[in-house]
Amino acid sequence: MHIDGRTVFGVAADEYDRMRPDYPVGWLSRSLGDVASGGTVLDIGCGTGKLGRALRSVGFEAEGVEPDERMAAVAVTNGLGVDVSSFEEWDPGTRRYDVVACGQAWHWLSPDSRAQKARYCLKPGGRLLLVWNIGSHQADVADALARVYQRFADEGGPADGDGEPEEERSPIDFALFERELGEAGFEGVRREAVPWRRSYSAAEWRSLLATESGHLALPADRRSQLLDAVQRRVALMPGGGLEVEYECILLTGTRPRR
Repeated sequence: MHIDGRTVFGVAADEYDRMRPDYPVGWLSRSLGDVASGGTVLDIGCGTGKLGRALRSVGFEAEGVEPDERMAAVAVTNGLGVDVSSFEEWDPGTRRYDVVACGQAWHWLSPDSRAQKARYCLKPGGRLLLVWNIGSHQADVADALARVYQRFADEGGPADGDGEPEEERSPIDFALFERELGEAGFEGVRREAVPWRRSYSAAEWRSLLATESGHLALPADRRSQLLDAVQRRVALMPGGGLEVEYECILLTGTRPRR
């Protein structure tokens, strides 16, 4: 089944906003360095506005561009101004920003134009901020979940993944992105990782999986059966849940002033 990775999440927009992990606000603020709080932010592929809201909480004025009108509607409800468009087709007009940010979405954008257009949208001296939450499980948890997925696949029909959080399987190549930013003329390109953890109950883990693109690609009845099986297995784990080890990856660069 073919899905459009940019807009599939809108099917579960409210759950996406409720269940997807947030970003470490303190690290976001520090990563922007000398960009003054109170400046303007463009949130590319803003989804339900999670990153834009985080930056707004530390004093920035944020607006977004988002191709899925269902996701954009949630962001608007949460107070973010949004233009409904793909970034590639979006026209900023005369608008230029102190910060151009992108959370969990840079790898969905066209590699032929994303870095150059992001640079174009920045004021001289402005900062690009790319952010991903990358999750992983302890080996015993990963093995237990992988067995559920494998058993489900063996019973016939597609089953998504191996139990690892979705970002582990996405086409994310940080070294490629760093080279790309350098070639586009960004200075001081830097990558850092902020470790953190989050615990999920069995029901919460099911809800989170229900927002991931691979699961959304499954037929509704098949998806429900798989998620039910995963929830039952997680409920049998110590404490009736699991803990995900996250790394928040921040990739930054500055548009030269000259």
